[in-house]
Amino acid sequence: MVRAAPPAGSKIVYVSARALDGSDTLNTNNTQNIWVVNADGSGSMPLTKLTAVAAGSSFPLWSPGGTQIIFSSQRALDGTDAANTNTTRNIWVMNANGSGATPLTKITAANAFSDLPSQP
Repeated sequence: MVRAAPPAGSKIVYVSARALDGSDTLNTNNTQNIWVVNADGSGSMPLTKLTAVAAGSSFPLWSPGGTQIIFSSQRALDGTDAANTNTTRNIWVMNANGSGATPLTKITAANAFSDLPSQP
C-alpha cells in the first residue's frame, strides 16, 4: 500500500511483509513493516524492523512537514519486537528516518483498538 510522499517529494512510505534484508522473500512470520523508498525506486529500507507474530505495522502517513511518520501497529507498547497485549493496535509516530518510535495511544484491552483510516 503506497502513501503520499513528503512535501519535497523525495521519499515514498509504504508497508511490506518482505524480508528486512530487502530480498524478495517474506519477513519472519510474514510481519508487516513500514518502509521508505526514493521516488526513483532506489534505496528501499525498512524503518520498523519487526518479526514477531502479530506485531506488524500498517497505514503509514507523512506528517505535513515530512519529518515524521504516523502509523498503526500491534507492536508492544515498550517498542520491543513483540506483540502488544491482546494484539491491540495503537497509533505510533516516528521520525522520518525510523528513530524515536513512540506510541500516541496506549490501549491494551481486547477488542479496543486505535487505527488510522485507510486512504486510496
